[in-house]
Amino acid sequence: IYPTNDLNIGKDEAPLREIIEIMERVYCRYIGVEYMHVTTSTEKRWMEQYLETNLGHIEFDKEKRLSILERLTAAEGLEKYLARKYTGVKR
Repeated sequence: IYPTNDLNIGKDEAPLREIIEIMERVYCRYIGVEYMHVTTSTEKRWMEQYLETNLGHIEFDKEKRLSILERLTAAEGLEKYLARKYTGVKR
């Protein structure tokens, strides 16, 4: 049994196998989260707490999912446009 001091899994101690399972469930499933570029340690810690507390399972209603899809589609379109317009230029 190992201490889970910096983990937000709702326990003070857990077996290594359980810790690994929880971390894989949170960080190694369908959606990846990029937050290491955030320079403020407070904001990084908030992201970790949010993800770990919810065990990587965050529910969105239909409206929010559609909003996210629209933003991703727009970003993909912009990326393709820039790739055509500025071929070979680092973006």
